[in-house]
Amino acid sequence: MNASSGSEGPSPVFTSSRGRFSVTMPGWPEEGYQVFETPAGPVQAITHGVQSTAGAYVVVYADYPPDLLRGDNTEVVLNGACLGMVMNVRGIIRSCRNVELGDIAGYELEYEFPRQVGTPRGYGRARVFLIQDRLYQVFVIGTAEMVESAAARTFLESFRIEGRAPIVIAGSYPIGPTRPGGSQQSLKS
Repeated sequence: MNASSGSEGPSPVFTSSRGRFSVTMPGWPEEGYQVFETPAGPVQAITHGVQSTAGAYVVVYADYPPDLLRGDNTEVVLNGACLGMVMNVRGIIRSCRNVELGDIAGYELEYEFPRQVGTPRGYGRARVFLIQDRLYQVFVIGTAEMVESAAARTFLESFRIEGRAPIVIAGSYPIGPTRPGGSQQSLKS
């Protein structure tokens, strides 16, 4: 289902029993599937998203093979998920900071990406968490106004994993603006 603007009236709380999460979205999401390759083989990602005229609100989760994820590579997997999300749109990371969902550490990042034919420059804000073998990516992409809107903040701040405490900001993560391929770029004011 599409949301006209993402900011009018009360937003429904969507709960995925299979995904084990809930989130406030500005409309009822459509479900989708995508398979991507990992060093341990193919992984299926399940998406729940709401499109608006200004962008999209999306939750993606994927269950990784248990032998791929170990306690000592959690940060590597989270970094890879963040970079992959941004590289997928040929974007650059503008900021990245640590967040926590109860006792689960994650990242919040802001990024931008080049305009497509007939569209303005795109912006994104995402939160990424790894809980046991499951990776969650919760993000808003669209115009700058949409990504900075109250509806976008409500969406990101409302994300909950069943049985987990609310998200709190925990500090900064020193990953600079990154171009596809991992090269650094300085920010211009």
